[in-house]
Amino acid sequence: MDSIQGSDRAQSWKSTFFLLHLCQSRNRADKPAKEFNQSIDLYSEAIALNPKDSTLWNNRGMSKSRMEEHGAAIADASMSSLFVINGY
Repeated sequence: MDSIQGSDRAQSWKSTFFLLHLCQSRNRADKPAKEFNQSIDLYSEAIALNPKDSTLWNNRGMSKSRMEEHGAAIADASMSSLFVINGY
């Protein structure tokens, strides 16, 4: 059973890494709003796979900030800080 859980965990990390790389390539200031919406969706998918990854929360918050969704950006930044403080 541990090997199955380990395999699932490895697949989850691979998926998260892929989504993070894809999001970072789309999350530049010179990109149009449509691409920030796409990056928010992709970060949300990555967070669903790895909800304790503070980088994902932070980056999604930055995308939301670029879309001027400031309340949601602050909420994501708070989640990011929570995981950093707790050592995740």
